[in-house]
Amino acid sequence: MKQSQTRSKLKLILVGGGHAHIHVMHQIRQLQPLADVLLISPAREQLYSGMASGFVEGIYQAGDITFDLASICEQMQIHWVRGRVCDINADAQVVSVDNGETYPYDVLSLNTGS
Repeated sequence: MKQSQTRSKLKLILVGGGHAHIHVMHQIRQLQPLADVLLISPAREQLYSGMASGFVEGIYQAGDITFDLASICEQMQIHWVRGRVCDINADAQVVSVDNGETYPYDVLSLNTGS
């Protein structure tokens, strides 16, 4: 039997579009047969933290180290929600977002920075 006949896909939620989640998104094609992926981030654009020191030194401009999360999600077939997670109910495996929506998950990854 195929996996889709035996069980539904895992629900993977990525909270934040930071450095670690960019690597997960890069590998998303390997995950898609197994998981539906949702990225929740308060901003459409994200600064790539790996290049922040070069920006501070004046080597890069803001546009050089900024990427569009919504566009990347669209290209990778990842669902994107603009918002901030305001509650995580680990027992119910649900996150609540400041837009009033709640999203169930099987796997939750937090990459919200310091």
